[in-house]
Amino acid sequence: MAHLEVEPKPSRPLWLWALIALLVILLAGMLIKNCNEQIPVSSADSVPADARKN
Repeated sequence: MAHLEVEPKPSRPLWLWALIALLVILLAGMLIKNCNEQIPVSSADSVPADARKN
């Protein structure tokens, strides 16, 4: 019977997983912050609907 050498796969360092998790958390925070901000209304948008001519 043949003798096969089995070597464990090298795992990625823990700091790499921590960095990826931190980036995901920061990206999610930025997206949530941008969703909660209100869009400023310009003076052109504040004209009443009945004053506009289509």
